[in-house]
Order: sequence, then C-alpha cells, then structure tokens
Amino acid sequence: MKRVNGWIAVVGVSIFGGLTAMGADQPGEISQEWKRAMAQVGCHFEQNTGQLPQAADFTYRRSDYRLDLERKGMLLALPGNGKILGGDMGIEFVEAKAGKKLPGIGQLPFKVMQRPVVNGVRRGLTAVSTFSEVSADQIFEGVDIRYKLNKDCVQFDFHVGAGADPDQIRMAFLGEESISIGNEGQITIQYPVAQIIQQPPYAFQEIEGERRYG
Repeated sequence: MKRVNGWIAVVGVSIFGGLTAMGADQPGEISQEWKRAMAQVGCHFEQNTGQLPQAADFTYRRSDYRLDLERKGMLLALPGNGKILGGDMGIEFVEAKAGKKLPGIGQLPFKVMQRPVVNGVRRGLTAVSTFSEVSADQIFEGVDIRYKLNKDCVQFDFHVGAGADPDQIRMAFLGEESISIGNEGQITIQYPVAQIIQQPPYAFQEIEGERRYG
C-alpha cells in the first residue's frame, strides 16, 4: 500500500471571534472556560451531533477558526461579526465517491460540551465524543483518506491500495483569491480573511515493516 501524505495549516487569520461551546450562548462569543478546556485537552476531532452544518461529520476547532470534515472535503469556517463565515472556503476532493458518514478512530477519554440544533432550535448542552483520527474509506476507487493531527495542523493521508490508480486523486481549492507555489513546493491559498498553507506531499510504502520513500 502506498500512502501519500499532506497537511494544512491555517495562518494569518485577521478576525478573532468565538465558537458556541462551553457556556457561550451566541455565535461570536467564546467563554474563558472553553479556552482553558481547549488548552487542557489538546487537539482532537469533534463528532457532529447537530452543533455543526448537516453535511459535516467532524470538526477540528481552534480559538479563531474551525475546519469541518465532510466526505467530499474540508471546509474552513471563521467567526466574525457575530456569524460563522464558511461553506465556500476550503478543499474539495474532485469526483469523490458518495458513501457513508465518516467514522471516528481512536475515541478519546473525554467529551466536549456543545449545543446541538434540532429543527432550527438550539438545545441545551450535550456531551460530544472526540477522536484522534477520522477515516474516509473508498473516497476514490481503492483509495482511503485518514485525517490526523500533526501538532497544530490537520494532516490527511491518502492510502492507495494495490492496483489503485493514484491519478484519481484530485483536489480543488474553493473560494480562493489567489494560489501560489513556493520554492519548496508548498502551496499558499489566500482567502479574503485567512491563508491556508498546503505543505508539499510525499509518498512512501511500507514493506516488511520498513517505510520506504519514493
């Protein structure tokens, strides 16, 4: 099996706001309790139980942005002016296969408190499960995606099965103002209020337990 790895970091966010979590009653608010809790529990993927847009299966939250994971890709949401700006900024996997909701892998021993929306009404606090990884199986024919966290970045690996065509893997950047390629192969995607850096991909195979790069 060949694995193609990539990871993204969101930098240069110019609008600071908050996300509805742990005591924040309105979008655009952020509680001190939530800030302290995020620092204590570290990085994780949060399962969608109604607190996120319907298409999202998981999200990765930071204090100044949110990255929603859907089967077709990743969408960036930024809080500002009391609203969450999102749905048109991010990465889409071109011609990704339809399938089941993304499963979480490696459930963590803690939950976060969120307020789900049911029939347009925000409900009371609910404990939401957290995971260390998220999988998207058969996103292309013979190709799976595994999301994981690498320090402060979301990393995604394409697991290419034997006989599968890696040329199926295509990505589109949504809502960008400009795209540039750096000297080391990194891609910088500029949005109106944020910047995403896509680090250069690399590939390797595991043969008899040894990782071989190529």
